[in-house]
Amino acid sequence: MDNGDIPPDLQPVDPAVHPLLVDDAIELSPDETRMTQRLGAAVVSAWFVLPRDIQKHLFNLAVQASDAKRLRGDIARFLHETGGET
Repeated sequence: MDNGDIPPDLQPVDPAVHPLLVDDAIELSPDETRMTQRLGAAVVSAWFVLPRDIQKHLFNLAVQASDAKRLRGDIARFLHETGGET
């Protein structure tokens, strides 16, 4: 994927091959768990100010994992209740 001026090492990853997005059984270190929780909390807290296309992209990444599709409604409700929209 090419996103203009974003450096290659910061380009979005293909969710089909990214282990954090496709394998909920992946073992994270305590530091990695803390970082992903903080990043997730930051995204949720800023959700309502993110552009709609970014919201859709992040939402779709979140529900692409094999067993996360059943969470689609739960995630949508959570974002709606915290002030965001999907």
